Amino acid sequence: MAVKLNLLPPEYSVSKGLNRLLKATRMLGVIGLGIFLVFVLGMGAFFIFSSLTLRELSSENEALKTQITARSTSEQQLVLIKDRIKKVRTVRGISSSLPNLNNFETLSTSLGAGIDLTEVAVDSQKIDLSVRMDSNSELTSFVGTLTGLATQAGTKIFKSVVLTSFGFNPVGGYVANIRIE
Repeated sequence: MAVKLNLLPPEYSVSKGLNRLLKATRMLGVIGLGIFLVFVLGMGAFFIFSSLTLRELSSENEALKTQITARSTSEQQLVLIKDRIKKVRTVRGISSSLPNLNNFETLSTSLGAGIDLTEVAVDSQKIDLSVRMDSNSELTSFVGTLTGLATQAGTKIFKSVVLTSFGFNPVGGYVANIRIE
């Protein structure tokens, strides 16, 4: 059993009320210190957890940015490819005017010297001509050329030849607008 020795004189001793107060204060200090240490450890754990979560979210954010950039590029390429496909379909849908250009070349090389072509429009369906001729004989020669070219080598080159306008001026001669289909 432990023996309690008090080496202080009795006049220096602490009163019982003050002694209880000191014990309670000491106990409250220990409890406060324990709570403070638990709080500090909790805050430290929170900061460590937050920094780890922040790093993880940052790396995930960078990965998502990379994916968005890659998908944006591929989406742009997809839009460009769709646009090209649309244009290719449009071009394929347009019939070629090459046969009418060949027919016009045949017609223009067989025209006489006094016949002037003033306007020509060639597309896939028709040839529009504006022709000026000085005399009646050149008009006859031009009509004969059209008739000769209409059926060449037994095949029908032109479906129809339509005279859209015809005029005569004593100074300028004959003017004819013709649509060849």
